[in-house]
Amino acid sequence: MDPLHQIDFFYREISVEDIGFYRPDGFHPVHLGDTFSTCPGSNRPRYRVLHKLGEGYYSTVWLAQDMAENDRGVALKIAIADARGAHEASILLTLSSDTSHPGKKHILKLLDHFQIRGPNGVHEALVTDILIPWRHLRRFNDAKRTSHQLLLALSYLKQQEVIHGDLHMDNIAFVIPGQDRLTANAWIKELDIPFLTPVLPCKLEDQTDNLPKYLVEAADTMSLVESHIKEHGRDGIYAVVVDFGSAFRASDPTPEPQTPPYMCAPEILLRAIQPRKEFFNPNLRFQSDIWSLGCSIYEMVAGHRLFTRPRECLIDEIIELVGPLPQSWLDLLNEKPKPHTERDEPSLRAAAETKQLNSEEGFFQLLTSMLRIDPATRLPPELLIQSTWFDGI
Repeated sequence: MDPLHQIDFFYREISVEDIGFYRPDGFHPVHLGDTFSTCPGSNRPRYRVLHKLGEGYYSTVWLAQDMAENDRGVALKIAIADARGAHEASILLTLSSDTSHPGKKHILKLLDHFQIRGPNGVHEALVTDILIPWRHLRRFNDAKRTSHQLLLALSYLKQQEVIHGDLHMDNIAFVIPGQDRLTANAWIKELDIPFLTPVLPCKLEDQTDNLPKYLVEAADTMSLVESHIKEHGRDGIYAVVVDFGSAFRASDPTPEPQTPPYMCAPEILLRAIQPRKEFFNPNLRFQSDIWSLGCSIYEMVAGHRLFTRPRECLIDEIIELVGPLPQSWLDLLNEKPKPHTERDEPSLRAAAETKQLNSEEGFFQLLTSMLRIDPATRLPPELLIQSTWFDGI
């Protein structure tokens, strides 16, 4: 057990990150008003923390004031003290190359990055635009337009020979336009006052520099979205692919998959079951992003996940909805899935229609072009973008 989970505290955290993440090689303790980095050409601090925007397993994200850029509001993502943050910065720098590709706009833009040395180690800090989580724009979302933008992003990743490796709804976000003109104070006016939970161990000797003095509940950015849409409408807000901590270059070895099982391509699921077997050509690794995005597009349109069974039953569910595994894959498996007979027709269309999905033919053609068992047969993004479903965008 993590030593911090054996410590008793006077207050228990609610709606905040687990205090156990604040340990050596874990989170950096951040407090409101903390400053980081320096302005170019001076020793004056550059970024000042004003509120919290969110947290995950690998980072905390803060609303910060950029005092070198007219006090504009930015997102400051501080990674845990390992190589993940530096790796993500490296990938984002690769993707920041000067290009006219329309998909570049739909990739998270890195504004700045630097390192923070603290009691828990050395942390990579990434500065980006402030992002609106998918869940906050769900009821305003134009699924068709968003899907088109994400396919453009995937086309750009393919051009840059980068595989995202963890595409799902939590790694899709939205950018409100004109952020370079929005001061941190303008953002703060739309947010509730930060709610703080004191971090006070019951025993004085357990109170160390590894811990923050308090935890901050993440701001609810829903009011920002509603305010913008009320004044400017939905136009101008655009989708971006975020969180490149699991991304890798086509020239890199294949890392362990990080994608949630219900978004995983079948070749990734099977490789996890029998890691010494190759279920696909390594040159086709990009195709797993196509599958994951297909699952995400379905979820955006339908409002629920396509594949819902436990991990150990997912291959059977994929076969039922999409079709049988290639014989070459079956030959590699020690334990065969349920036999597929001629009467067991793939039921992707039937499942979608049963759940009252929009039955536009173009949508199903797009979906079935992305969700193909054999990765070699999945259409590339540059062809998927031409789907008739996107007519009129």
